[in-house]
Amino acid sequence: SKVLRALRDVLERDGVLAQAIVKDAGISVRDVRMSQDNSKAFILWDTYIENVQGAGQILRENTGKIKHLVSRQLNCKRVPFLEFIGYHDVSVQQSEQEYILLMKKLDEIQK
Repeated sequence: SKVLRALRDVLERDGVLAQAIVKDAGISVRDVRMSQDNSKAFILWDTYIENVQGAGQILRENTGKIKHLVSRQLNCKRVPFLEFIGYHDVSVQQSEQEYILLMKKLDEIQK
């Protein structure tokens, strides 16, 4: 999706965000799903660091800046509300099952 490409571009190219989010917090964006009316973007993220709450806090602190930069990247004034959903669990297999369930829920929201 356009939002996913713009989000990844912003996180990789903006020096301050790239340092804080990608390098320091080890955050990567796995998927982006849009609500049916395109008013919300559900962003599934993951991190390789142990402090998942800290990584989530960094995302929350930078949401406004991320939204602003995504708006500029997409060249539009109306950008969807960004809702970050953490993808983390001890068991990879369990996480994969939770991911599938989450994607089904988001698909239902999109309908």
